[in-house]
Amino acid sequence: GAVGKRQRNATAATHAHRRERRSGPAQALVECGIGKRRAPGREDGRCRAAFVGVPRHPVEECLPAMHLSHPQPDAAARARRQCRPWWRHGVPLRSYLKSAVPLGRCVAAALVLAGACAFAHADDYPVRPVRIIVPYAPGGQADAAVRILAHEFSVLLQQPFTVENVPGSSGLAAINALMRAPADGYTLSYGDAGHWAINFAVNPALPFDPERDFAAVGLFGRSAGLFIVVNDAVPARTLTELVALARAGPGTLSYASAGIGSIHHLIMEDFKARLGLDVVHIPYKGSSQAMPAVVGGQVPIAIASLANVTSFAKDGRIRVLGVSTATRSPMAPSVPPMAEAGVAGFDHNTEAGLIARAGTPHAIINRLSQALGRMVAMPEVAAGFAKAGMEPVPDTTPARLAERMRDDRRKYARIVRAAGITSE
Repeated sequence: GAVGKRQRNATAATHAHRRERRSGPAQALVECGIGKRRAPGREDGRCRAAFVGVPRHPVEECLPAMHLSHPQPDAAARARRQCRPWWRHGVPLRSYLKSAVPLGRCVAAALVLAGACAFAHADDYPVRPVRIIVPYAPGGQADAAVRILAHEFSVLLQQPFTVENVPGSSGLAAINALMRAPADGYTLSYGDAGHWAINFAVNPALPFDPERDFAAVGLFGRSAGLFIVVNDAVPARTLTELVALARAGPGTLSYASAGIGSIHHLIMEDFKARLGLDVVHIPYKGSSQAMPAVVGGQVPIAIASLANVTSFAKDGRIRVLGVSTATRSPMAPSVPPMAEAGVAGFDHNTEAGLIARAGTPHAIINRLSQALGRMVAMPEVAAGFAKAGMEPVPDTTPARLAERMRDDRRKYARIVRAAGITSE
């Protein structure tokens, strides 16, 4: 009767299906995905593995786990089977489930492989060269320190770490370069208060947010502070005498900085505001241009890093009167802190660190931070930093850098508001 006919048809379909499975090599599904249909007419040689986040790619590049262990049936058979109940396929339930098992195994295996690859990616990091962006020109303090670190990273992690100088726009050019790179740990950037605090205080309209867009890797160095220097023709021999000279002739003195919105600019404006001084700001494009102006007598005062002032001070062409830190710097113990000129609590030490893009895997961040901690404890690194006017920071954890970034943002936002500093 009718029941026997349906059973004979089902048995014939089962045998046909088994013959299909025995014939030919394994083929890939045209379309992979959870709950997606194997639609006919989609044999374009590409796999859609959307459920593991893999973009469209040729079948031969597909993960082995995404391939069925039996050849794909022809278009007619696929059309009969797509998204229909088992009793509509003309195949017994047991045989239907057997044919569905390979796809379930594919999905499960692919998910396992995806998770395993994520962990392997972090454990094996780095597997190719890593780029460290420096937002300053070659030859400065930051460049020298980062090149020391790049060499030690290459030794410890067994992959080249290269330095790329991207100066310009008060560090914004370097931030743009970092934000254009993938958040995979293969592009890092040098950072200090200028890059994670001051730029955003001076120009709140910037499309970046340090807390949202940066991932803290770790601090590595602390500079000796910034130094107030004067041309040798200036009669002031101490910082107290310079303050008295400025008060005696408001608006007659001027100082050179590395540019509007630079940390040099903000530290000097804070010093002026606390003492009520009227000293004219003359911005230059970096300390490399500001210092020759002071040495040549075009500007009587400047504020610059130890690396920028050392050679001129040794020649006697400038005098170093004070440093921006709360205590005397071990790298310049003869220079008194600005607090001794009557500014209680004045302290602007500059700490530098490495940052990455937000979204960089935590395992990679921790691996870099741990390597950083090993490096700053090396005597040869400390000696190299000292030549660049910097001392190592022992706490290289991401949490310590994140805390420093928050503190700097609050401090320099206050100074910018008080001085009315805006971007050009």
